[in-house]
Amino acid sequence: MKAQRETHQAGFSLIEALVAIALLAMIGTMAVMVFTSFFNGRSAEENLTGVTEKTLRLRQIMGDDLAHAIIRPHGPEDNVHLFSGDADNNCFLSFARRNAVKGQVSDTGSGIESLLYCLNGRQIVRYAYHEADAVADTKRRNYVLISDVAKADIRFFDGESWHSKWLMGVQNGRFFGRSSRLPKLVELNWTPRGAKQKNRPITQVFALPPEGF
Repeated sequence: MKAQRETHQAGFSLIEALVAIALLAMIGTMAVMVFTSFFNGRSAEENLTGVTEKTLRLRQIMGDDLAHAIIRPHGPEDNVHLFSGDADNNCFLSFARRNAVKGQVSDTGSGIESLLYCLNGRQIVRYAYHEADAVADTKRRNYVLISDVAKADIRFFDGESWHSKWLMGVQNGRFFGRSSRLPKLVELNWTPRGAKQKNRPITQVFALPPEGF
């Protein structure tokens, strides 16, 4: 009888075994949750860093372009668009800027270049034409400002209200369109692709020079 009692005390009952298995399962689940939370947090941090870098790059390049926007010189018989923007168009912004680096625009280094901003697929692309009077076959440089863009929208402020379109040009020496002046502000809203940034557009506002000449 004594030997049987010692054998019974040295083993585990079924209930004790089930409790031990349940505890191990709980510990394993908690460990998985901790690691998942860690990697999700790291991924979110990387996404945020990427969006921040894109925002700063767009602020620097597009902000500098618009800060140097001009109503470029034109003759009495010219028929050209001087500044145009359309929220419904993939190429949503077109204008000329001054202070271009000599030699990068043309051989003469005119200091004026034509710029075009477009949403091509999932990228916001800046096109810089080598000549101020750019046409379809004019040489140009392409630069991808932002990739993985779900949507882009633009609007223009004239000092009193916002507009989704802005057209200013000259025909036979006379201005046509909304105004003979540049807009005071340009607002760009763009939405990064990805579930974590869904429906969270990033708004950036750029000021233009008070005089476009």
